[in-house]
Amino acid sequence: MHSQALNEKKMKRKLLLGFCLLLVGMSYAQFTNVPDDDFEQYLITEGYDTNPVLDNQVLTSAISSLITLDLSNQNINDLTGLEDFTSLENLDVSGNDLNKLVLQNLSLKTIKADNCNLAGKQISFRNNPPTGSFLTNVTDLSIANNGFGNAGSTVSFGGVPNVLFLNIQGNNFGTVQLNETLKIKSLFADDCTNLKILSNLELLVDLEGLTLSNCNFDDLNVSPNSILELLDVSSNNTLSELNIANGNNATLTSMSAQSTALSCIQVDDVNQAENAASWQKDAGTTYATNCNALNNIVEVSLNPNQALDADGNYVISSGTNEIFVGFDLEDENGNELPPSALGTYDLQISTLEHPSKNTATGGVVPTTGVDFELISNASISVTTANGAIDGNRRVAIGGDGIFEADEYFLVEVRTNDGNITLKNAENGVVLLPVRLLEFPNRRCLYSHPQLSLYEYPTE
Repeated sequence: MHSQALNEKKMKRKLLLGFCLLLVGMSYAQFTNVPDDDFEQYLITEGYDTNPVLDNQVLTSAISSLITLDLSNQNINDLTGLEDFTSLENLDVSGNDLNKLVLQNLSLKTIKADNCNLAGKQISFRNNPPTGSFLTNVTDLSIANNGFGNAGSTVSFGGVPNVLFLNIQGNNFGTVQLNETLKIKSLFADDCTNLKILSNLELLVDLEGLTLSNCNFDDLNVSPNSILELLDVSSNNTLSELNIANGNNATLTSMSAQSTALSCIQVDDVNQAENAASWQKDAGTTYATNCNALNNIVEVSLNPNQALDADGNYVISSGTNEIFVGFDLEDENGNELPPSALGTYDLQISTLEHPSKNTATGGVVPTTGVDFELISNASISVTTANGAIDGNRRVAIGGDGIFEADEYFLVEVRTNDGNITLKNAENGVVLLPVRLLEFPNRRCLYSHPQLSLYEYPTE
């Protein structure tokens, strides 16, 4: 009996000790406050909260090692408690009507918070705000279709300074400041209908993709972004200036610029741009190596001014021994421009045999017919003049005195000067077809202080 009583006493002590240890363990267990019932219900459903009763808490140890958390479309309003997910790398809270977006998890790498109704609400990416560390491990942030900001507001994303892929589509801010996120590779800002400024865009030297469709840009310059592969500026109705001449247009495999106010897109190479399979623009938009040159138009003319025949040839009477090809700088409305617009410009001139008509033979040895001076890509530097033709190039014409049928040749003018556009050029070339008439009577054709042109009859 004594032995049995002793065993029972020992058993009671053990039970009491176990109960005390349980109480001690429970008193030291850490819990995370989760006041949002929908958030906690998700944790219960997924088995992270083993207590099926909604008590606004979950064991911290049950959530601290989670790597990925998909809370999308869970009707969550309050993300309080998320800060204790200390190993969390991938987070999706899209489709919830959040009261704020304050993320403190330094472990985060990917954040998706689209369609969370964040207009006018706090958005922060910082541990222990307002003075803690930024979320420097985040490389992918999507915060699209939240309607935050207004036309006069500026946003930046310095809380995720190392972000590579940034999706800010469907928001209302007017300016994005980029000097705190210099590693961006892809920036998606479509449907930001107030957005008209990307400040410090030139600093994004690693930028590969930029989409800005249906925004409010007046002008855009991506020439410093030399490895750009994708650009979309379509449906920017006020966009009137676009410079994509970054010295590496061959890598820009996709470019969309439809439904804009662009008359010109500045590019590296016009031929390459016109033949780029995945480049799209409006029919009235042209490519140029210098869009400002579209306002510096050089008119090419024959001096003395010659009448055209029915075939469009400049008619010159036989006996004329020289003509002058003149050049004059004007604006798009035909008004002559002064040297202050453009001091000098460069041209190349050639004389060619006519492709279809009876051709005058060029050369220095007289032959049957009329000879013209052979010129091959002669470089001309023209100085812009006030109130007069800027300059000219002499073309000599010789004859052998034999009256024959009318003969023809071409004067070709082209330019590699990106500061000018040749008036009436086709594929960058002006061709002046010349017709030489056989006419025996000598008479003065043209009188000029430096030149008088005559026709000479043969003996």
